[in-house]
Amino acid sequence: MADEVSLESKTLTHFLRNDIPNTAAEVVTFLKGIVAKAVSFFQGIVNRGDIKNIGDITNTGNINNAGDITNSGNIMTKNLTVTGKATFFELEIQKAKAAGGMTVNSAGTFHIDAVEETADGFVCFQRAEKDGVTLSRTCEVNDQMMCSDGMNILKGGKGNHYYWRLVTDAPKEVVTRTIDGKEEKCLKLVLSKTDCSNPTDDMPKVGDELAQIGNRKNKERQSVIMTCAYNSFDGDLKAPYWVQYMGVNDFKLATHKRTWFAANGSQVTGDFKVKGADGGLESAEDYMDRLVRENNSALYKLVENGTRPNLLWGSDLNLDGVDVSDKAAVEKRL
Repeated sequence: MADEVSLESKTLTHFLRNDIPNTAAEVVTFLKGIVAKAVSFFQGIVNRGDIKNIGDITNTGNINNAGDITNSGNIMTKNLTVTGKATFFELEIQKAKAAGGMTVNSAGTFHIDAVEETADGFVCFQRAEKDGVTLSRTCEVNDQMMCSDGMNILKGGKGNHYYWRLVTDAPKEVVTRTIDGKEEKCLKLVLSKTDCSNPTDDMPKVGDELAQIGNRKNKERQSVIMTCAYNSFDGDLKAPYWVQYMGVNDFKLATHKRTWFAANGSQVTGDFKVKGADGGLESAEDYMDRLVRENNSALYKLVENGTRPNLLWGSDLNLDGVDVSDKAAVEKRL
């Protein structure tokens, strides 16, 4: 019997004791499971079933799980990578991040992972796959690609990495390029060395983020929307502003402004609809005409009832010598 064994007996070393801390030198298999009612420490967990937890999980290593993890408490982790679908019933972001420069909405973008200068131009490469997702080619020949680090201009004009160059080649096929000693499948883009916004434009470098702003021939790629929160990229506009450019087919961006809302003024170009109280839409011209007609009608009713208003739209209204019972005579003064 175990209770008859002396505490000094070497036999005890062959058993796990439950009255003192103990260590199993080999693997222990629990056929009916294990229950831990206190904080437990593991070097790693490899699980082929489900994990159900009603408390907190704090992990400094990795958890490899082939089943489901159901948790009713909190899970704290430094980084989270989801390779499949992520569904959030409620997502709260507790960090606010400001974009102090410029945001561009256009037809194409490109990130330079490698670049070399050749006789044909600046040959740029972007990895064709990112985080397991194959990237699509969004640039084409005759696009104009701009790089700007957000107008962070230091004293002496230093600190602003900027260029705006024409695309001379954009193959549809993926190419192979060695980046950081590893062969990578890449998207390729060639930027002109001479066809640019200014002879002093910077040279492309690794890490540059490019935005497509205009196209020489394709009208469908000549529209751009920009938002500038701080400092002004367009000399005519004072930040903050939102601006729409149309027909951008050269490097004279300011000449293609169409609609903008800026700190120093706004302009809307094109069809402008106004939604009335009844929910119907009408053009701005029809809306203003209706307002004038309604105000004229209301003014005549006031005159007809013996009231003599003296202001209309900020101007003096003089009804002296006018037969106010004559509607046509009154309308001539309106």
